[in-house]
Amino acid sequence: MENQIIKCSNHKHINQNAIKYCIECNIYLCQECFNLHFQLFIEHHLLDLNEGLTHLFNGFCKEDRHKKKFEYYCETHNQLCCSSCIEKDKSIESSKHKDCIIHDIYDIKEDKKIYSKKI
Repeated sequence: MENQIIKCSNHKHINQNAIKYCIECNIYLCQECFNLHFQLFIEHHLLDLNEGLTHLFNGFCKEDRHKKKFEYYCETHNQLCCSSCIEKDKSIESSKHKDCIIHDIYDIKEDKKIYSKKI
């Protein structure tokens, strides 16, 4: 996957290399699209592909309509969650995280570092 050239998601610019990825829109942007997108959606989180970032782990929830930063760790399911995952799931009777043990990721950060060094 290294050195993979990613093209713009806009069908009119399909031959242009992407320079940014918008987390909220889930699209790749060439320079021209980025200029317009940045003006229209100033609150969107954009990843710079020139810095080696890809669509792999980026610290943001991939759930539809969430797109928030991971803030919690579900010990029961061994997965990261955003605030919307927890709020939504805690309020639903049959939710996935309703009865889970949830931690703030900053509270467990040091424990996970120590554990990973032992492996």
